Amino acid sequence: MLKKILPFEWFLIFSFSAGPFVTKFFTDAGRLSWVFLSLLGGYFIYRLWASDIKHGILFIGISILAFIAEIIGVKTGYLFGHYDYLRRLGPKILDVPVVIGINWGLLVYAGYIILNRFHLFYLNGLLCTLIDVMMEPIAPVLGFWKFHTGLPGVWNYASWFLLASLLTIIIHKNGHLNPSTALNKAAFLVYFCITIFYLLSYAVI
Repeated sequence: MLKKILPFEWFLIFSFSAGPFVTKFFTDAGRLSWVFLSLLGGYFIYRLWASDIKHGILFIGISILAFIAEIIGVKTGYLFGHYDYLRRLGPKILDVPVVIGINWGLLVYAGYIILNRFHLFYLNGLLCTLIDVMMEPIAPVLGFWKFHTGLPGVWNYASWFLLASLLTIIIHKNGHLNPSTALNKAAFLVYFCITIFYLLSYAVI
């Protein structure tokens, strides 16, 4: 089984697993978090594009829609509450890091692929929201984002659920996706890398 994991996939696993430890002892290294998230995004987009060009293009559309929603959220506070992005997520457009759109695309598309294998794609909104529940408390410590009130309110999680569910419906309505073995592996790798990074951050930082 381990022989089926390619060198670059091992690199991603190691990077996300080691990230919290490196950040703890070398604070400035945290500024590279967005780079590794971008590499994970590039890897997944490559696998998705190779499996189904139409869905590769749709991934970009999903990421843009989510990015626009984040801009509305940051500027108005209507979608997720009042929050600000900090400095460790890389270049921003209208106060929202570009990598955030990629992050949304990763979570929604990878979650869809994982759950759709079990005919449970309609639970993807819940899965993405659970990931957000895991991210929120540690995000300010990591220098990613913070809410004006300290912690997000119920509306943040409701917005996550609604937006992720809407994006999932868009994916599902745009044609059957029959993932290759490589894409299935990529989807699980996305969730493993993101989950292990945050869980280890709680333990280490």
